[in-house]
Amino acid sequence: MGHEKGISVTIVYGHGNQLANEMSSAGYWYAERRDETHEGALGQKTAVEARKRKHAMNSSLSNEILLDVKNLQKFFPIQKGFLRKVVGYVRAVDDVTIHVRKGETLSLVGESGCGKTTTARCIVRALQPTSGQVLLHSPDGIVDIAPFPKSKLRPYRRQMQMIFQDPFSSLNPRMTLFDIVSEPMLVNGIKESQVRMDRVAELLKLVGLRPEYMRRYPHAFSGGERQRIGIARALALNPSLVIADEPVSALDVSVQAQ
Repeated sequence: MGHEKGISVTIVYGHGNQLANEMSSAGYWYAERRDETHEGALGQKTAVEARKRKHAMNSSLSNEILLDVKNLQKFFPIQKGFLRKVVGYVRAVDDVTIHVRKGETLSLVGESGCGKTTTARCIVRALQPTSGQVLLHSPDGIVDIAPFPKSKLRPYRRQMQMIFQDPFSSLNPRMTLFDIVSEPMLVNGIKESQVRMDRVAELLKLVGLRPEYMRRYPHAFSGGERQRIGIARALALNPSLVIADEPVSALDVSVQAQ
């Protein structure tokens, strides 16, 4: 997937073996880490990290780290009995350490249920990590957003956006396409309707949708078109980091090739 210079993209994929072979033949570098201790956990157990180095990238840009995740863990409690006593934990993500440079694409590849989506959601703080650090290199310096409450996360939401795996449940059926794509701009202080409308029209053209569709509701679009809407929404604020959870899974094979 191509992206503008200076924007980093983290992509979460399934079907690890097939994709790893394709990336290897396409010039990607990938490494596989395994540890059979924690079955079902992404981290030391099973993760394929894929990175494609752009030869034309400026050396100073490629050396500047944008995101640094250290020893990330996310455990879900197992509760039993009338009093809902905690009797154990599901280790969904266990000891994940990755870093992403500016302008770089990093892919996590693994089998279904190994924790790829949970890792992505912890990084963007859609989920609260159990432990670990999520260091975001912002204009204000290096910030660990892992322990932040929701009230302190808003200034950093503009820098990182997520494309969700399910285009059906990630779109509000009561909102028009214009409202959905322009909502991040409205939340971040861009109040002028014409400015937002021009930006939405630009984004729709970018993802292959017609600007005249912006007054339609999600039910009027196919699954692939809804996925395009989610991509447009994630790009609305020109984020430095985009977390894409299987971003082309709902698109036709011919469109995925683009």
